[in-house]
Amino acid sequence: MLRAGEATGANAVFAFDKAAEPHRIVVRTTQVGVAGSRIEVFVDKAKKPAFTHLFTAAECFGNSGSKCEVIVPASNPAYAAILAQFKRSLVARVTVDDAGAMKMDQTVSLKGFTKSLR
Repeated sequence: MLRAGEATGANAVFAFDKAAEPHRIVVRTTQVGVAGSRIEVFVDKAKKPAFTHLFTAAECFGNSGSKCEVIVPASNPAYAAILAQFKRSLVARVTVDDAGAMKMDQTVSLKGFTKSLR
């Protein structure tokens, strides 16, 4: 898992589920993200995001805070792009923009994370 967020808990989690068939990445947000929010992940100093997604109403729920979840299956080209860029990069910057109301922007190290992907 890759976790990004405040000291009180992760606001965005990327869970690489290799046990699932087909393999998948589950992207979850907590206390950030509502329908219409955009999540973007930039690696190192790249100008183009490794991953970008606009959350839909079906992907978000808010009974105990703003939460969203999207699954990126191995059949999606974004899966391979995320995996490849995370493996060869040092840091990831995760941004969740709640349609102008709030923005979470965190940078996390990929150093130990990349070893777990092998």
